[in-house]
Amino acid sequence: MRDVAPDEPQLPRSVCSPAAAAARYQPDLPTHLTSLLDVLETELGQLVGSVGADAAGVHLVEDDVAPPLRLCAQQGLSTQEERQAALAPLEGSLVGHCVCSRTSVTRCADDADEPAAAVWESSHHVFAAEPLRADDVVLGALWCFSRQGRLAPGADVVLGLVAHHIAELVLRHFLLQQVTTERREYEQLADHLRDTIWTLELEPEQRTVLVSGGVVGLTGYTPQDFADRPELWGEIIYPDDRPQALTEWRRAIADGDSELHQRVRIVRQDGEIRWAHTRGHIVREGDALRFYGLTTDVTDHVRLEEKVRRADRLSAVGMLAGGIAHEYNNLHFAILGTLDLLLMRDDLDAGTRQHINRVREAAERASEITTKLVAFARGGSGGREDLDVSELVDSALTLVEREFSTMGIQVEIMQSPLPLRVHGNRAELGQALINLVINAQQAMHDRPTKRLTIATGLDDDGRIFISVADTGHGVAPENLPRLFDPFFTTKGAAGSWLEGRAAADAFLPGRGLGLSVAQTIVHEHGGDIEVESEVGCGTKFTVYLPAPGLSETLPVADKPFRRPESGRILIADDEEPVREVCRELLERLGYEVAEAAGGAEALQLLIGSPFDLVLVDLQMPDMEGLELIRRINAIPADRRPAKLIITGNIDEVPPETCADLGISGLLQKRANLSELVSKVQLALAARQP
Repeated sequence: MRDVAPDEPQLPRSVCSPAAAAARYQPDLPTHLTSLLDVLETELGQLVGSVGADAAGVHLVEDDVAPPLRLCAQQGLSTQEERQAALAPLEGSLVGHCVCSRTSVTRCADDADEPAAAVWESSHHVFAAEPLRADDVVLGALWCFSRQGRLAPGADVVLGLVAHHIAELVLRHFLLQQVTTERREYEQLADHLRDTIWTLELEPEQRTVLVSGGVVGLTGYTPQDFADRPELWGEIIYPDDRPQALTEWRRAIADGDSELHQRVRIVRQDGEIRWAHTRGHIVREGDALRFYGLTTDVTDHVRLEEKVRRADRLSAVGMLAGGIAHEYNNLHFAILGTLDLLLMRDDLDAGTRQHINRVREAAERASEITTKLVAFARGGSGGREDLDVSELVDSALTLVEREFSTMGIQVEIMQSPLPLRVHGNRAELGQALINLVINAQQAMHDRPTKRLTIATGLDDDGRIFISVADTGHGVAPENLPRLFDPFFTTKGAAGSWLEGRAAADAFLPGRGLGLSVAQTIVHEHGGDIEVESEVGCGTKFTVYLPAPGLSETLPVADKPFRRPESGRILIADDEEPVREVCRELLERLGYEVAEAAGGAEALQLLIGSPFDLVLVDLQMPDMEGLELIRRINAIPADRRPAKLIITGNIDEVPPETCADLGISGLLQKRANLSELVSKVQLALAARQP
């Protein structure tokens, strides 16, 4: 067969490089192909001997190069000069024509139309080329030549068979190269992910097929650990979670092809407990049953969920505490008011007066508990000022100094040399600090070494800190996340951090509210509270508070106080005991007093006759207190009374609302009668011209 090769062959669409062709095929790859060049040279050496050729070679297609053919391997051309002289004309002609035409090409020296010198500059006589095909794609050409002017009989058949074999070798080599590259990229991606990608064969035998490097960060174990011990996947599950987790696995395996979603705690190699979420599929592949899964460390997500749930619980407890405080304050006001009225009598003997005072002290202590419930539910309120941190610490220790001495608790104070001041409510911050001190006291009551250390200073972020450290039992790691939960306590447990005392000695110790209240107060002041603890060594709480900005400027009264000689006062409250106590006290002071059990009745009395002052309860069945005040403001100014809110509700009226509605003041029902009298006198004095 005699063909004339084009000078610059143009490759058809069915011709492409082996690398591009490899992307189209997915055959089983031989793992022994380590060097394509070595394999081709071996094949070419055998070809030369089989067909009686002097030399043979392989040209492969290359993308985006000119000319688009490259000599890949050859046998028989011994020197570089010979190769260049002999093959230069072929790369753009006969080999290219073989590739483009996709057919065999044979050239002889006695061709009259094309002298041998045009093909070979030496005395080469016979040239034969066969395209390298992979299905419908041509990857290059296999060629050979003989100086004797002949090839062995059947050389064309041998050349075709060898070309087919070499085409498969070339394509498979590039496929292996491509898959190896892709696998390396996949492994690099998987190893840099925090997630763990893994494949576990479940049947016929359990073995780890694949596990990514992310497993080290998740579990502390290496991929090789899981390859050596497939049962390690089950062993790292937290003991309490293991039965349920294994049950879910057995159910999924029994179902065969099924999806699995599971969130369990795992125990890392270093003992740390983490949360892991696994999702994947169990797939049956012939006799094998495999699980393909992805495991993610969701510890931070679980903690966030717990914070949300805790916030919901706090909200619910806050609403409960607010309701309790509201109802109790009504009763408390009536109890304390009645006791104060009894103590105002002159005919009491000493014993009776002592009994009344004892009851009153108990009621006051109960009122303190309600005050703390209010602080917890509301998140803090009241006037704020610049406070000396050292004074807050000294005040807290003064309250427990005697009892600490009795219990043998050593107190060490490390005050900062800097004059530290915080902006906040004195009573609330003092209460938060007292709660931490009492918590430390409870933790040390049966310890051989009892030492309380309080330190103050500035941290690296410029925040003021107050730390309270004890040498108590310490807090178990599993209890730390719940330490500030309302009503959470380990009272009575061996080695507990809170052993408990009578509720009369502290704010609900052992009842699980002291730390919740402290945290609520600190957060309301823009701060934070952290805890460090070690079982058997003690616990340290650190309160962080922002450094103060500009101090608040307290308003100055523009009218001097002057006690009125008389006045008419209307009490609008749906609680009869509250009305009766207020009425009896105010009448003893010389005021004329009327009562109304609701807003509608109060408006009728105000329309009928003038009053100097109205005491308004915020919550009444028929009308809200603020609505009653708005209607009172519609009364002509010359007959409009002063307005004083008296309420058991923890939701105090904002100052701007008081100013807009002309409210003279606000009195909580947990206040005593002397505070009531003072508020009434101030309101009446402010109304006078």
